[in-house]
Amino acid sequence: MMLSASGAMAPVDDALYAAYVRNAPLARDGETVLIAIDDRSLQALGQWPWPRRTHARLVNLLDAAGARSVALDLLMPERDRDPGSDDALAQAMRTSGRVVLPVNAGTAAAGAPAEELVPVAPLGDAARALGHTDLESGRDSASALYLKAGIGAPRWPALPRALLGVERNDLAAPPKPGRNASRAWERADRVLLRFSGPAGTYPQYSYADVLDGRVPDDAFRGRRIIVGATAAGLGHVIATPMPGGRMSTLEYLANATETLAQRAQVHALDPATCALLAFLATTLAAGLALQPALRARLLVNAVVVMGLVAVSLLAVSAAQTWWGPSAAVVAVVVLGAVSLVVDLRRSTDRAHLDGVTGLLSRRRFLHRLRGAIAHAADTSEPLAVISLEFSGFERYRARAGELEAAVLLARLAKLMHAELDGAGDFAGRTSDAGLASVVLHRSDAAVDAMVDRLRTQAAAVVRNAEGDDGATALQVHVGRARATSDAWLPLLRRAAADGRRPAVRA
Repeated sequence: MMLSASGAMAPVDDALYAAYVRNAPLARDGETVLIAIDDRSLQALGQWPWPRRTHARLVNLLDAAGARSVALDLLMPERDRDPGSDDALAQAMRTSGRVVLPVNAGTAAAGAPAEELVPVAPLGDAARALGHTDLESGRDSASALYLKAGIGAPRWPALPRALLGVERNDLAAPPKPGRNASRAWERADRVLLRFSGPAGTYPQYSYADVLDGRVPDDAFRGRRIIVGATAAGLGHVIATPMPGGRMSTLEYLANATETLAQRAQVHALDPATCALLAFLATTLAAGLALQPALRARLLVNAVVVMGLVAVSLLAVSAAQTWWGPSAAVVAVVVLGAVSLVVDLRRSTDRAHLDGVTGLLSRRRFLHRLRGAIAHAADTSEPLAVISLEFSGFERYRARAGELEAAVLLARLAKLMHAELDGAGDFAGRTSDAGLASVVLHRSDAAVDAMVDRLRTQAAAVVRNAEGDDGATALQVHVGRARATSDAWLPLLRRAAADGRRPAVRA
C-alpha cells in the first residue's frame, strides 16, 4: 500500500497508459479544423504581432463561412498599439457570438507574484467565453488536462471545455476568487486524454491561405475552428504518447477538444483507492499462493500479474477509469519471490534435516563429521562422538505403529540436541534406529557426564513409551568414542560398541 500511495511507480503506470493511448487511438469525428499561424503566414503577413484588425478579418471570414465555434489561442492581455484594432476585433467577436479566448498565468516581472493573463477589456468582454490554456506536459507526456484552473481558485474552464460550452450553450460564469484567496495558480478536475493520432491527424490550413480565400468555405462550415501558432519561435510543441512523440500546442488542443467532445476523457483513481486495490490484490495473491507445489505457486503469481494488467486495461477501455497496476504487480512479484526463496530454503532444510527427528540427515551428518575429524586432526582439538542406538526397535515399531515409533525417536533426538552447546556441536540420525552427536572441546569427564545423563533420560523415555509389559524388550544403548586418526565409519562403530557394553534395560 505504501508503494502505491507514495507514487513511486507512477512513471511505470504512465508508460502503460501511454501504450494504451498509442494503441487505441480515438476515432476522429471530423468536426475539428485547425488554422495555423505558420512560417508561411509570417512571411505573407509580416512580423508578429499582427494588428488585431487581421484577426478581426479572420473571425469575420469564419463567421461568414458558418463556423460552429472558434477558439483564438492568442494571449492578448494588453491593448493593441492601434486602439481601433481592438475595437474591430471586439466587434467581429460580438457579431460572431461564438469566439473563445485564452487565459493563462504569468508575471509582470521576475520574482513578482503570479497573475492571470486575461484578454484586455474590450476583447474579454466581447468573447463568448474564456478558457485556460495551462497544459500539463510533465511526467505523463501531456496525457492529462485540468478541466479548471485559475489564480486563487480553479475558476476558469479549460479552453477545449469552454469551446464545447459555446457549441452546447452550456456556459457558466466563472466564480470570482474569495477575498482571502491565495495568489497561487490552482488546478482541479484532472482527467486523462485520448488522442486521435500523431501530429498531422487533423486538417490544418495556413492562416494566410484562409485570409487570401484559398481555402473553400465548406472546410469550415459547421465545424469548430482552433487558431494557434506553429511557426518556429512562436509556437510551442508538447511531448505526447503518440508516434513521433511531439505535436504543436494547436494539435494538442484539438485532441483535448475531441476527447471532451466525445466524452472519452479518463478519470484516474485517487491514490487511496489505488493503494487499497493494491493491498487487496496482494492479499488475494497471498491466499491463492498457499499451494503445496512450487510450480503451482509460480503459476498463480503469473496469472495474478497478468490479471492485474488486464483489469487495468479493461477498466480504462470499458469504464474510462484508470488504475495504474504497477504497485500491485510489484507487490505480487515480490510476494512470489519471497515465497520462492522460502520454499527453496525449506527444500534445502528438508534435504539436510531428518524429517522425523529434526536432526541432520545421515548424509549431512556424515559430511560434517568428515570435516570435523579433519579439523580436529589439524588442530589437535578434542572431538568425541556419542552414539544412541536401539535394539528391538523393529519389534516395537511393529507393535506400537509408525507414529509412536516416530514420536519416540523425536523425543530422544530432543534429549540429544539439548546436550549440544552450539559451539560447533551437531547431531544427526545415522540409521533407522540410531542417533549420534559430535561434541567439541570437551574433556573426558564432561563427555562421560553427558553419556550418563543421556542413558538415564533415554531409559526413562523408552520405559514410558514401552509401557509396563515390556513386550518388545526395547533397549537403548548410549556410548562414546574419542577421535584419533580414525575415519568416520570406525569412529561411529567404536562409539556404538561402547554403548553396547553396558546395555541399559529400559
